Amino acid sequence: MKYMIKPQAAPDHQAQRQETQITFDPYDFEGMCKIMDEYGGSDCPFSGMNKNGEDVWISVFYDRITVKTHQRNGWVRINTHWRDGTREETFDSKWRSHEKSR
Repeated sequence: MKYMIKPQAAPDHQAQRQETQITFDPYDFEGMCKIMDEYGGSDCPFSGMNKNGEDVWISVFYDRITVKTHQRNGWVRINTHWRDGTREETFDSKWRSHEKSR
């Protein structure tokens, strides 16, 4: 899945990140390393939506990229992509308790 993210940072960080946009493709290893090199020192995550219309938060570190997705089924999925090519997928919690809350 490819993500095109425009950050929606807290007001004090908004000015410095207003024009920043990340295109993140978890299957493009070289591209991920470039993002880690360029944005690894970010103070706050980038937020946006994926192609499924789900809210996504991307945290970029020098050694990994973490993608936190609030899925439509109510679960919070966390995908971690490490610089060495290792990938992890975990489920943090439910953010929605039942279908009627959609």
